[in-house]
Amino acid sequence: MENMSNIDDITGLGLTISELAVKHGLISVSDLEKAMKICADLENSHDVIPQYLIAQNLISQKNYEKLLALARAIAAREKDVKFGTIAIKKKFITQSMLQLALDEQVSLLKNQKKYTLLGDILIAAGMLTLQQREIILLEQNRYYSRDTDPSVQSQNNETDSLFSTAESNIDEEISALSSVANSYENNSLNFSENNSQGFSKKISQSSSEGTSSDTSQNTAHDSVNKYFAQSEQFPCGIRLIIKGDANAAYFLKDAEFDKNMSIGQIKELLASRNIIHGIVENNLIQKFIDSDMFLTKAFKIAEGNAPIQGKNASIQYFFTKNRLKSGTIRENGTIDFRERGNIPQVEKGTVLAIKKNAVEGQVGKNIFNDTIRVIPTRDIRLKAGKGAVLSPDKLKVIADVSGHPKLSYDGKIYVYETFVVNGNVDFKTGNIDYHGDVIVRGCIQNGFKVKANNVRAAEVDGATIIAQGNVIIEQGINESTISSVGSLSAKFIQNSNIYCVGDLTTEKEIVESNIECSGVCNIKGIVIYSKISAKMGLYAKQIGMEKSPPCTVQVGVDIFADKTLNKLNQDITDKKEMEKMFSEAIVKLQNDIQNTEAKILHLTSSKEPYEDKRMELLSAISSLESTADEKKSNQIQSELNLVIKNSKEISRKIAMCHDNIMTMRHSITDTEQHIKENLAQTETLLEEKKTLIEWVTSNQGIPMLKVTGIVVAGTYVAGRHSEET
Repeated sequence: MENMSNIDDITGLGLTISELAVKHGLISVSDLEKAMKICADLENSHDVIPQYLIAQNLISQKNYEKLLALARAIAAREKDVKFGTIAIKKKFITQSMLQLALDEQVSLLKNQKKYTLLGDILIAAGMLTLQQREIILLEQNRYYSRDTDPSVQSQNNETDSLFSTAESNIDEEISALSSVANSYENNSLNFSENNSQGFSKKISQSSSEGTSSDTSQNTAHDSVNKYFAQSEQFPCGIRLIIKGDANAAYFLKDAEFDKNMSIGQIKELLASRNIIHGIVENNLIQKFIDSDMFLTKAFKIAEGNAPIQGKNASIQYFFTKNRLKSGTIRENGTIDFRERGNIPQVEKGTVLAIKKNAVEGQVGKNIFNDTIRVIPTRDIRLKAGKGAVLSPDKLKVIADVSGHPKLSYDGKIYVYETFVVNGNVDFKTGNIDYHGDVIVRGCIQNGFKVKANNVRAAEVDGATIIAQGNVIIEQGINESTISSVGSLSAKFIQNSNIYCVGDLTTEKEIVESNIECSGVCNIKGIVIYSKISAKMGLYAKQIGMEKSPPCTVQVGVDIFADKTLNKLNQDITDKKEMEKMFSEAIVKLQNDIQNTEAKILHLTSSKEPYEDKRMELLSAISSLESTADEKKSNQIQSELNLVIKNSKEISRKIAMCHDNIMTMRHSITDTEQHIKENLAQTETLLEEKKTLIEWVTSNQGIPMLKVTGIVVAGTYVAGRHSEET
C-alpha cells in the first residue's frame, strides 16, 4: 500500500487539493464529482476526498504530495492575509500599508517566482518590529481558524487572483509557493532580514498614518511576557530568556556586554540556571560573543528536543457507516418515517476502507534535561465480512461484489447485493438463503423460508423470515415467524411471532401475536389479545377489546437481547464442551497409538521364530539329494508353506497396525485443526457477547407507554421497576 502518513495533516485542505488535481489534469471533473458524492455523508467529507482518490489509484502518492505542498502554500497565503488583519487590529500598521505590502508580495511572486512572507516585507520596510511579528504569529498559532475567520474568507478572491498568475505546470507552481509552508512552521526568534528597498520607500510615504511606537512596544512586552516563563538580566550584559515550555533559551546583549567573556564562562552561566541540554556548538557561541547583531536580535543558545506525539491506528471509511435515521422532516414540519436515508452503492473492486497504522511517538527532553513523555498509541483491526475482502497487507477492505456496504456492530465490513423474485416464493423458487438484500414482488408462501439481509415483500403468509437488516412488508403478516436485526414495518400482523432489534411499525392492528422489539413499537391501530415487549417504548391507538382476552405489554425491557445473550452463553458453553470432547479424543487417539505400537513390537517378536523355521526348512530342502524320499520332501515343503503363510499373516497384521497409526495421526491433526477452529469460533462468540452487553448498557430502555385511545381493563402493563393491571 502507498504511504498514507501525510494524509493526517490536511485538515481544511482536502477540497483545495482535489480542485488542484482537476486543474492540473490528474483527475477529471467526473472523477471529482463521483468522489464528492461517495464521501458526501462522511465526517469531514472534503478532507476524506484525497484519501479516496489515492485509495482508488486515481492519483499517485507522489502527485498527492505535490498537491499537498501547493495547497499548504495557498493556505499560507491566506494566513498572510490574516497576519495583516491582526497587524491592523493591533494598530501596528494601517490599511493602506497592508495593501501596499500585498501588492509588493504579488509583484515579487510574478517577477522572481518566490513567495515572500508579509511580515518580512513589512520588517524590511521598517514598519514592523521583530517583537510585533512574533506577537502576531503567536496569536495566529493560538487562535487562527481558516474555516471560521471572516477576514480570511473575505480575501479569497485576492488569493485566487494571486495563484492564477502562476504557471499551469504543477511543479513550477510548487517551486514558487511551497517554501511558505515551511516558513510558518518555524517558531524560532531568529528571523532573516529582507532588503526590499523600493517597497520601503512606499511604506515610508504612508508611515504618518501609523500609531505611536510606545503603544506598540507596550503591547509587544505584554504579549512576550505571556509567552516566556523567565527573563533574567545578568551583570555581564546578557539577558537570558526561557520559553514557557522550557524547550528553548535565548540570549540578548545590551551595551554593558563584556566582550572578553569566554565560551566556558557562557556555559557556566547556563549551568548556574540548570540549562544543560541542547546547548549550541562552541563556534556559534563564539560568534555570539564577537557579533554586535545580537544587541537587537535574539540568539538561540539552547534548544530541547520536543516530544513527538504518536498517532493511534485509525480506519477511514469511504461509505456512510450509519445510513439509517429516524426519519426526514417534510417542508410542512412533519416527519416522514418511511424516508430513512439513501442506500450507499459500490462496485466490485472499490476500496471501502483503509487502515492507517499507529505511529509510535518519541519522548523529548527540555533544556533542563527533563524527559517529556508521550501518550502510548492504540492499534485497531480492520475486518471484512461477506462480500468484502482484505488486501494482502490487511490495510484495505475491498468490495468483492457490487452492492451496498454495511458496517456491523462488531466492526466487520460487508457488501450486500440484491436478489429479486418477480413473483411468489413457492415451490418454483424454493427456500431462499442469500447474504444480500431480497425483494419479493409477490407473497412468501406457507412453509417457505427466506434468510437474507434486508427483506422486502408484498405479503407473508405462514412463512419464516430471518433478516440481518430491515424487513418491509407492504401488506400483512399472517401466521408467520420473523426475526430481524433491523426494523420491521407492515400493514398488519396477525397470529405471528415477531422478533426485531430495531423499530416496529404497523399501519393497522396487531392480533393474537407475540412481539419482542428492542426499538420503538409504533402501532397506528388496535392491539388485540397480544403480548408485546418494546424496549424503547410503545405507541398505540388502543390496547385491548372488551370481548377479547387481555393484552400484556412490557416497556423498557429488552427480551430480545436477553434471549440473544442466553443463546450466546449456551453457544459458548457448547463450544467449550466441544473443545473438551476434542481434547479427550486426542488423548484417546494418543493412547491407541501407544497400544498399537506395543502390538507391533509383539507381532514383530512373534514373527521371528517363523523366520528362523523358514530358513531351517529351506536349508533342509537344499540339502536333500535328488534320490531322496519324495514323501519326506513333500512333508518339508508342506511345513514350509505353513510357516510362510503364518509369517505373511503376521506381516499383514503389522502393516494393518501401521496403517491404523497413520490414520490415527491424521485424526489427531484434523482434531487439532477442529480445536483451533472451535477456539476461533468461541472467541467470536465472546466478542459478540461483549459487544451485545456494551450495546445494551449504552442503550438503556425507555419505559414509555402512550395510547391515544383507551387501554381496556385487564391489560397487564410492566416496566423495569413497575407494573399495573
